[in-house]
Amino acid sequence: MAQRDQDATDRPLRLLTILAWIPAFALALPHGIETHLLCPAIGVLPMTFSVCIGIIHLAGKSKSRGINLAMDLFCALFLIAVLIPSWIFLADHIRRLTSVGKTMMGTYATVPMMLNLCAIRKTPSTECTGR
Repeated sequence: MAQRDQDATDRPLRLLTILAWIPAFALALPHGIETHLLCPAIGVLPMTFSVCIGIIHLAGKSKSRGINLAMDLFCALFLIAVLIPSWIFLADHIRRLTSVGKTMMGTYATVPMMLNLCAIRKTPSTECTGR
């Protein structure tokens, strides 16, 4: 019964990671092309890996809790490693007042990444249950 409850809360969060990839890709890639900045465009990579993990989970193919934890931890750390420099570079654009539109596009590109990070952090497969 506990496994069924875990799957019931796990599915929407894994689906969120898949759905968040679409606006992240649509905003981060053009921002990177226009500004010639690697961050936040590189954030599409951990999100793509997270989408693959989400598809595996939704298909019911993941069996090992330890591997799930390791993959989710890798995605979360990679997203943090992308988000923090992204915010620093975007803040620099705001200080210089050079391209407000590009700064807005880059800022909006980080929102799906933050959603993905929160979904990874809240996924029951990564929580310690004391077992």
